[in-house]
Amino acid sequence: MGKTFGKINACSAGNFGSNSNKIPQWIKANGGQYSQSVDMGVTHLITTVEAYKKDVEAVRVAKQLRTLKIVSYDWLSDSLLSKTRKPRAEKQYLLENIVKKEKKGKSQITKALGKSKKPNGNGAGKAKSSAKASSHSIKPKPAASNSDYQIYMDKESHTTYSATLFRQQLSKNSREKFQLKIYETKKEPHAYTTYAKYTRTGVSRSELLAPLDSTLDIAIFAFREFFKDKTGLDWEERASTSAPPLPKKDDEGNTLPPREGWFHYDERVGLLSSILKRGQEDAFDASKFK
Repeated sequence: MGKTFGKINACSAGNFGSNSNKIPQWIKANGGQYSQSVDMGVTHLITTVEAYKKDVEAVRVAKQLRTLKIVSYDWLSDSLLSKTRKPRAEKQYLLENIVKKEKKGKSQITKALGKSKKPNGNGAGKAKSSAKASSHSIKPKPAASNSDYQIYMDKESHTTYSATLFRQQLSKNSREKFQLKIYETKKEPHAYTTYAKYTRTGVSRSELLAPLDSTLDIAIFAFREFFKDKTGLDWEERASTSAPPLPKKDDEGNTLPPREGWFHYDERVGLLSSILKRGQEDAFDASKFK
């Protein structure tokens, strides 16, 4: 497990899309602590520009705690991908500075457009150029590109991180299935991502459980957490001959029917993946997640 966030106690507020629920996992996987609400022990509040502007409760509390840093999601992402394995300096990620820069950019655009109304020579052209430059300065940077991936195999244990999980539906001929995998870039230095694809009759969707260009620690943590959440077993127990987990229950303690219970690990598919040649091409299109 990584130690990137060994001295970090973070909280988050705002809508980060499909990554909202993964932020606590990534922080904990790298040695940090995650708090559900802002208090004296929190060192960083990760939030969005929208939440900051609306001055939501978490932001209001954080502003009162002067030792707490209110930062953007990019601070988390860039820190996780840092080659130094240390959190990035917060200055460029502080929401206060980001909002100020955005206001300044909009002001420059407004002034440029005002000048363009004057009948002087190339005023309009200069205005467009200035507006383009200003708006560019506040755009988020594009994600790093790595298009050539292979399934990750641990060199010491020769374990291939690829698992097929299934759960029977009401129909005997229909079942739900997850394909869970860790991908590694073929080029060095290696970067990793954890990918899950869900399928059932008429439905297919996929998501990244660990973002592109993640560290191996984050990818493995996301893989194991997903595996346990769906099967009720630790990854090390996947081929265990011990009794299966107790029936899954809802929040009120009621036993769920099998069609809503645990997924089962298909060991035959896992074994097949383990004997595949490590360099074999695998259908993973990273461009869909950029």
